[in-house]
Amino acid sequence: MKKLNKQQQAIVDKLINVVANPGKRGRRGRWVYTRLPQIKTLVKLLDSLNVDYNNKSYTYDLQTKSADVRYYTGGGTRDYVGNKLKIDAIGVDIDSQYKWAGQNDDIASKILGLIIFLGYDITLPTDDDSDGLDNFFWVHRTVNDLKQKGAA
Repeated sequence: MKKLNKQQQAIVDKLINVVANPGKRGRRGRWVYTRLPQIKTLVKLLDSLNVDYNNKSYTYDLQTKSADVRYYTGGGTRDYVGNKLKIDAIGVDIDSQYKWAGQNDDIASKILGLIIFLGYDITLPTDDDSDGLDNFFWVHRTVNDLKQKGAA
């Protein structure tokens, strides 16, 4: 088994946290998801592990509002730069806008499964909650799917 360096291990620990704690109820009763690391952080990890991926930058206009106003006042637009990350081996397509917030644990599971498939030593925590569900089931499922495909 290959060992991860400290930077790689820190990113993997964040991914493990996303899978182990996918979300909870916030103060106002809304569901709050655990956030994935930034796309540029994931790109650094994938680069260091020699994983094939596609990363594109794009620019989009966002309409601006005046302060303390709920509605758009026609104040103009502002350019934002976004990133899109695609990993074909595991079927992950991430956009830097948080449209995919509900899929964080699924995306993190697939990336962790890919890292384990590549032969890196990752210790997954045991499932100690009483819900009877294994939070890391999809990590193991991704590893098995990659073994069947013979890809990476």
